[in-house]
Amino acid sequence: MQFELVHITSLFENATEGFVVTNSKGSIILVNPSACRMFEYEAEELIGQKIEILVPTQYQKRHVKLRDDFYNDPRNRVMGHGRDLHGLKKSGINFPVEVSLSTYLESGERYVIAFIIDITHRKEIEKSMVRQQEQLEHVSNEMRRLNAELEAKVEERTIILKEALQRLEQSQEELSEALDKERQLNEIKPVLGASNLTRQLNHAGKRMMLARIRRHPKSIPRRDTIVHQLALPAILFETLKRTLQARVKLLLRNVRQLRLGIVNVINIHILNAHVP
Repeated sequence: MQFELVHITSLFENATEGFVVTNSKGSIILVNPSACRMFEYEAEELIGQKIEILVPTQYQKRHVKLRDDFYNDPRNRVMGHGRDLHGLKKSGINFPVEVSLSTYLESGERYVIAFIIDITHRKEIEKSMVRQQEQLEHVSNEMRRLNAELEAKVEERTIILKEALQRLEQSQEELSEALDKERQLNEIKPVLGASNLTRQLNHAGKRMMLARIRRHPKSIPRRDTIVHQLALPAILFETLKRTLQARVKLLLRNVRQLRLGIVNVINIHILNAHVP
């Protein structure tokens, strides 16, 4: 019997949970060191006090009724199903607790043991988890928003790229047409030769001028006018040649600019695709 008492006393004194024993009137008759540390009291300060001294002020009156109801229907159970419980320290600080109740009879009197655990650390972890969940949801929403913006930018760049390609195709067609005309013009040179073509055009002009003079002897033009008209075919030929060459150069420059613009659009498209 003495051995069992020693073990029971050791368990009571060294338990990490707070033990508070009350009588049928709700007065504290025994408290272990863990409970004293938890509520910041000395044991002598709690012995003889009502259990409500450890309950937050706003709940003390309601707790009296709950205590009386428990004594009328005593059974071992966990307190606070579906709600948070709090204890009141001597310093006036409220802190979250978990409480289990156990009851027994001794010499015809009902006694209640309250097993109390300080769950402040657990609640802090739960709050931290809630904050992390909220942050995760915020990050997820932000990622969805950024993805939507990125898709819109990709669609915009795609449209720009398509338009640039269409302009390039149009310029290539114009360039091909201009090159065909230049090739046709160059094909004339080997057949006639530049000087031979000029002589033939001048000769044709002279024949046309002589025929006109024979038909209208009185309308002989001035010498400078005749020279100008005889040289006109050759001038027209050279003018046409220079015009075609200038147009080809312009088209080539436009094609280079379009190609450079397309390369820039593609680079922007690729860069935006990698931006988070």
